[in-house]
Amino acid sequence: MADGDYILCAKAFDAAGNLGVSGNITVTVHNSSTDIQIPVVNITSPLPESIVSGTIRVNFNYADNCGVKYIDLYVDGNHVLTAYDEAGNLGLSPSISFNIMNLR
Repeated sequence: MADGDYILCAKAFDAAGNLGVSGNITVTVHNSSTDIQIPVVNITSPLPESIVSGTIRVNFNYADNCGVKYIDLYVDGNHVLTAYDEAGNLGLSPSISFNIMNLR
């Protein structure tokens, strides 16, 4: 149904053809939803306070009630992991610390 106000009523017929009619009620149809729930995103590895070297694999998980549209990850001493949903809400990962030890 298109957005708007509608008046609803119910009609019932018995076997003899008698008609019963309910009272009218008004309902409003609003098809576009307002999503205010932020996505949840977490780094799952490396583990907090771990020591890593060489190529570092960063794993994370994410969830949202309407689906995650895209994720940003930046690493420069600290990290920011951000997930965005279709409505533009963003969720930030809690911070973790890890040490990089590259031996030569």
